[in-house]
Amino acid sequence: MKMPIRYNIVNHLIKNPDGMTPDALYENLKEVYPGERSCTPKEIDKQLMSLKGAGLAEIVDGEETEDEGLIITYRITEYGRELAKQYIGKFLS
Repeated sequence: MKMPIRYNIVNHLIKNPDGMTPDALYENLKEVYPGERSCTPKEIDKQLMSLKGAGLAEIVDGEETEDEGLIITYRITEYGRELAKQYIGKFLS
């Protein structure tokens, strides 16, 4: 059974405390969730924005490029780390 994609996003953010972009997360997750609609950079960004809205993630950097538009880097908050360990700890590696 695969880990739910949102849990895997949180897991990767915990492992990368400096933060990750949606594209970087996609590169790490695309082999685990091949062909799934929820595994695209755009959908991963939506998941990250949702985590941010709940206080589980925060924006640490934003860079605008001509070809890709705005690239946002997210990282897990301490609150997000604590909740993840409490509620989805068995999924974290």
